[in-house]
Amino acid sequence: MNSQSLAVSAPQQPAAGRLAAAVELAPRSLVPLLALTLPLEFTQLYFPVREVTLGRLVIGACIVALALQWLLRVRPVELPPLRAWLPAAVFTGYATASAVVTGSSDGVKTIGAMVAYGALALAIWSWSRSVADQERLWTWFAISVIAVAVVGLVEYMTGKYIWNPPDEGFWRINATFKDPNIYARFLTIGIVTAIVLTAREGSRWRPVLLAAIVIGAAALPFTFSRQGWVLGGSVLVLAVLLSRRRAVALGLGAAAVAIFASIVVFDPDVRLRLTVFQKFLTSPHSPLFDTPLLAWLNVLPLDGIRHYLIAAGFQMFFDHPLLGVGFGRFQDMMLGPYHAFILQGFDTTESHTSFVTIIAELGIVGLAIVAWWAFELLRTIVGVARSRSRLQPYAIAGALALLLILLQSQVEGRLFTEPYAWLFIGAVLATSVRTPEPSPEA
Repeated sequence: MNSQSLAVSAPQQPAAGRLAAAVELAPRSLVPLLALTLPLEFTQLYFPVREVTLGRLVIGACIVALALQWLLRVRPVELPPLRAWLPAAVFTGYATASAVVTGSSDGVKTIGAMVAYGALALAIWSWSRSVADQERLWTWFAISVIAVAVVGLVEYMTGKYIWNPPDEGFWRINATFKDPNIYARFLTIGIVTAIVLTAREGSRWRPVLLAAIVIGAAALPFTFSRQGWVLGGSVLVLAVLLSRRRAVALGLGAAAVAIFASIVVFDPDVRLRLTVFQKFLTSPHSPLFDTPLLAWLNVLPLDGIRHYLIAAGFQMFFDHPLLGVGFGRFQDMMLGPYHAFILQGFDTTESHTSFVTIIAELGIVGLAIVAWWAFELLRTIVGVARSRSRLQPYAIAGALALLLILLQSQVEGRLFTEPYAWLFIGAVLATSVRTPEPSPEA
């Protein structure tokens, strides 16, 4: 038989079959790519439109891949349990109506982002139902933490920044993120979740998780992020308490704290930042507000920017308690009717506190829907945490990541537009779905 007859006799797979096979395997490449590109906020400098980032392009690819899997019947069309996604759908509908009625273009843009991120959560939920899938997701997240932490350390040692170098004060590193506080949030999530996952039984990727803890803890001090330090340390304690092997988690947490503390001892800038923070907390603050409804803000240990933004947000709520001023209209209102709240010498008009943003823009109705949404997520997490499922550590890791995002969004914003929040929501919901375990290959 000659080579020509061999070529003719070889079976030919139909194009649709090849596409279905490629789409079926797409998550194995897209999940790592997503983990590696989401932190790359600096990439928006290389696109004609500032809002486009490389991570968002990968999010789009994930959404297309999930849609093709459904259309080609690679996997059945499924949604998470109704109680898990219904509050999110109701909130999105209410926010959309609020933005449209009040003519908020910023609100409409935010809703568009939320819908895309919600589709990403659906993809992660669909692709993360087994131990192997969860292992892949969290391992690549840890790898991204290591890579971005190294970038930050190199920035601090060389004084060369990818973008947004500090123009005054401390040399705060931001690595590939737009803001050092957001970078600190990323690092604390990486450290805390790696502790929980390292303290579980059996993992061939433990060296990667250990490296994320060590290198992340080494980079964190140089963000000079007060909220990152305080809130990250608080949730770290919770991570130790919730871990399956508390003794192991306690040792890992102690190691992370020791690395942080050694840098405080040997680096004068970090030590000075802590001293300034201590004086800020203990020094008396000048009273800024004298009205009965806002006077309580005078005792909060906040800087001037957050003081007046929170005060303005509460005043918006007092003026429009039921429905708020309109989704996405906080900044417009600060530039308009509430401009008098801006303190002399400041010009920030974007809200830094997600709770205040919600009550100001969406009122009691919006707050009630968000509380319902949080309750359903918490109920799902508690259900998995009480089980002895092999997916339990992943549910706890995702819950702690979401808690850190929620807490730090109270001082730095970025809650509904934080892609990691939606990614972790999808990952957490996936742990509650019992499916047959595939091959243990990650």
